[in-house]
Amino acid sequence: MRKHILKKLNNFSLKKKLLIIYIGCVILPLIITDSLIFCIVANEEKDKIKMEQKAVAESTFYDLENKITDATNLASKIYINKTVNEFLETKFGTKTGYYLESRKFLNGMIIGFNMRNTAVSFCTNNLTMISGGSFLGIDTFENEEWMKTVRQKDKNAILSFYYLDNKKVYSTPRRQISYIRKLNYFKNPSFEKYVKCDINYSSVVSDLTNKNSSYPIYVCSGDKILYSNVGYNEYNAPFELLKGDEEIGYKIDKEMFGMPLSVIVLKTEYPIVPILKDRALLIFFMVSINIMLPILLVQLINESISQRMKKLNDSFSDVDINNLKVVNDVEGNDEIANLMRNYNRMVNKSNELIKTVYKDKMEKQEIDLARQNAELLALQSQINPHFLFNTLESIRMHSVLKKEKETADMIAKLSVLVRKNVEWKNDLSLVSDEMKFIENYLELQKYRFGDRLDFEIFVEPNCLSFYLPKLTLVTFVENACVHGMENKAGVCKIYVRVFKFEQSLFLEVEDTGSGMDEKQVEELKYKMENSTIDMVKNSNHIGIVNACLRLNMITDYKVKFTIESEKGVGTYLALQIPIIKLTREEVEFNVKSIDC
Repeated sequence: MRKHILKKLNNFSLKKKLLIIYIGCVILPLIITDSLIFCIVANEEKDKIKMEQKAVAESTFYDLENKITDATNLASKIYINKTVNEFLETKFGTKTGYYLESRKFLNGMIIGFNMRNTAVSFCTNNLTMISGGSFLGIDTFENEEWMKTVRQKDKNAILSFYYLDNKKVYSTPRRQISYIRKLNYFKNPSFEKYVKCDINYSSVVSDLTNKNSSYPIYVCSGDKILYSNVGYNEYNAPFELLKGDEEIGYKIDKEMFGMPLSVIVLKTEYPIVPILKDRALLIFFMVSINIMLPILLVQLINESISQRMKKLNDSFSDVDINNLKVVNDVEGNDEIANLMRNYNRMVNKSNELIKTVYKDKMEKQEIDLARQNAELLALQSQINPHFLFNTLESIRMHSVLKKEKETADMIAKLSVLVRKNVEWKNDLSLVSDEMKFIENYLELQKYRFGDRLDFEIFVEPNCLSFYLPKLTLVTFVENACVHGMENKAGVCKIYVRVFKFEQSLFLEVEDTGSGMDEKQVEELKYKMENSTIDMVKNSNHIGIVNACLRLNMITDYKVKFTIESEKGVGTYLALQIPIIKLTREEVEFNVKSIDC
């Protein structure tokens, strides 16, 4: 059997084999497991609903039993109360006397008995008592069901749910729940006497409806529906009957004082979706197991066959681009492994040719790097106008001869700036030299802008010996001075701060000039962080991008740029550079790396 199956499988493609594994190890187990889980969950939910229905039925019966017990306890107190017996046995001579005594008697009852949710009345054949209110003649209830039951069965006490269809007695609701007890505790009674404790029908119904149960609940006596949480509670209408087609989920049958009572909880539709939601974690866990295990198996087979075939195919594909690669980590002794080893032998014979190709590529890369270095030097020359120095010296000497001292002083400061540009033996400058250059530049700008320009320079002494690419910081100061003063009618103040914090050097340039909008800020920050030679060629902020590119190149792009600006308020620019990148040795090493 096994050989027959293997023979069939050998004729299938790899794709079909994996599909068979997936169906046999994933789909079928998943269907079987999910069906089993669903059955288990459904049975558990049925049991849960059964328990809930039982609890609801018992709770409903318990509430009714408490109400009835309160009435029976009250009736028992009255049953043995001597004052009540004496009052009911009294023969009154006048109606006035009866009225006065009955008032006194009823006031005493209110004080002596707790009658919450229970109305007490007395029935007697004492004709000297006037029928009305809490005292009614027996003849009033001659035809009532409860009176017939007491007399026919000769019972001392009964419980009765009945509809009061008696025009002689005014009562609302007409549906009554009464506990009637014969008052025969004392010997030799002169009259037939009963105490009738009427339980508040609406309070009994409220106890049930306030449960807010999702199950239909009926409290019945035989087929008569006494009350329910789904209707059938019309206080002044006769009791309705069960239809006989109700599907009962749970039922309690008990007898109380000779009256059979039933609490019926009807069946409801099983909420499948809530069941699945409640068991979502279990279902997810089981489905995950059924999915992950087959996936693991398929993955192993895939690694054994498909992935190795793909590796080999990729290696063969590289032949087209003259980049033959050895297949690494060849494992196993099957046909695929042998094919990989034979391929590796071919690759090893071609190593010399491949090395030659790589050398050619490296030479080409060196040529490209040299071209970029030449472009960088050309960029440096953008801020390195040699010819200006001699011309400015001639103008300065001419101004001295004519005794134009202010003009000569301005040209002298400008000459210092130009000389700094001309002396470009390398791209390094001390922070101290950069700050002198910045001070001369700002003094020179004050001649141009007068009182509209003010500046402050702060440098921590321990920062003066660090190295920066030449004329980088002044580029940011120049941008603040020139662009900050644009469209600025008032005074523009420029702050230049250099300080050390932890292991970083901070360079801050802040102005109270025209400022930029959010879009301009984002665009400039992107150029500063991602500066390239091509970007310098095409950028509107050529000086800033140039300076940022040189800083990035000597620090391996470790500079952190912060720029904040608001239109009409000013601009704040901060550069955070790791100190280790600004020592002379480190900077020179990076400059040489760039030159190479």
